[in-house]
Amino acid sequence: MSCFDQVKEWLDIYFTGRDPGFFPKMHLAGSDFRNRVGEIMLEIPFGKIVTYGWIANRIAKERGLEKMSAQAVGGAVSHNPISIIVPCHRVVGANGNLTGYGGGIDRKIALLELEGNDMSQFKSPPPPGRYRTLNNTTHHLPTEWDDRMPASEIPPGAAACARHGRLRQWFWQRARAP
Repeated sequence: MSCFDQVKEWLDIYFTGRDPGFFPKMHLAGSDFRNRVGEIMLEIPFGKIVTYGWIANRIAKERGLEKMSAQAVGGAVSHNPISIIVPCHRVVGANGNLTGYGGGIDRKIALLELEGNDMSQFKSPPPPGRYRTLNNTTHHLPTEWDDRMPASEIPPGAAACARHGRLRQWFWQRARAP
């Protein structure tokens, strides 16, 4: 059976809401780290989830390290070129936060639901709009940005950051970006 026939069969089974029970022949291309993250994602059972931190801890143990960055794992997951088959949608943030998915969070949710996951255990992303993080605080910014925003409407963390002029300038320039 050709690679394309295997992929077609796998996808046909998967999209009926069943575990295909096999993976098509594939070659993960990337750094050793990215490939290891991909191999671990292939081990996540149908209908189950793991966190970026769980994968980071597993790789740290394998490499004899005390710890590893979950953000590094997130970076490797985001470079997954074979979405769905290499199930990056089964990787969630700490405390069940639904974070990052190249196909969009709505598709990540749909795939997790297709696999029978109870979505009440996950924290959905915030509503559409622009968001910026400053001093570990996420601020929702209006979609229609008014350059003459009154000081009373400036998010609290941004005002406190005034003494750090360059950071404050960076924050507001990006907040106004389309």
